[in-house]
Amino acid sequence: VRVAAVIGRAFSSEVVALAWGGGEEMFLAGLDELQERRIFRDHGADRYDFSHDKIREVALVSIGSARRMAIHRRIAAALERVHASDLDSISGELAAHHEQAGDPLAAVPYLLRLARSRRTLYAHREAWEIARHAVNLMDELPEVPDGAAELARASHEDLADSLVLLGHHDDALIAYERSLAHVGSDHHLDRARLLRKRAEPLRIQHRSAEALAMLARAEATLESAGFTRDADWWAAWIELQLDRMQLLYYDGCEPELRAEVPRVRERI
Repeated sequence: VRVAAVIGRAFSSEVVALAWGGGEEMFLAGLDELQERRIFRDHGADRYDFSHDKIREVALVSIGSARRMAIHRRIAAALERVHASDLDSISGELAAHHEQAGDPLAAVPYLLRLARSRRTLYAHREAWEIARHAVNLMDELPEVPDGAAELARASHEDLADSLVLLGHHDDALIAYERSLAHVGSDHHLDRARLLRKRAEPLRIQHRSAEALAMLARAEATLESAGFTRDADWWAAWIELQLDRMQLLYYDGCEPELRAEVPRVRERI
């Protein structure tokens, strides 16, 4: 009952069983008894709920904070196992359970998944709020642990992407800069991508010279990667050239644009 109460008003018996962790026969007997006592209701297709919110409220009150955190942790693990093939569909639930379990580093990746899914639905403000929460969780850490720099980079980048779509270009520039601060010196593709993205709000603000300078920095970063030209490198390089030519086109810089085309063709 306590495990189900922490999950929510409605729940799956499979998730409850995994999070509870007892034997199967004991669990099924308990589930039958709880239905007979009209504490749980069976809605078919492994869907159950509490017959009344007050029952769930009483169960929640009876759980101490340390036990509740442990239950949240077990529920998150159970959800990840049951929904392993489609984690995006429950990313919000997983983020909430990991956060309530006191593990923000496990919650942030799911928050970023959720923010990206909202952007695909054009729910840009909602995506921004989710990404901002992810950034806040990272910022509240006393220090970024070893191996978590990539997560900090992704959080600020995601926030910046949402800010651009909402038209908050100055804030987006700051967020991209904060993201760059978490990129290692040997992560050339990440650094080049962020510099290229940072040029976009500058272009929208008609700060063309600054945007072109940012794109030049991005290209120099790619070139400093040496001569390893894999598919990811070429994709980044081509996107960069297209952005530069688009900027020249919109600024009416025809001579410069005409000079760019053969340079790019020759390189490819």
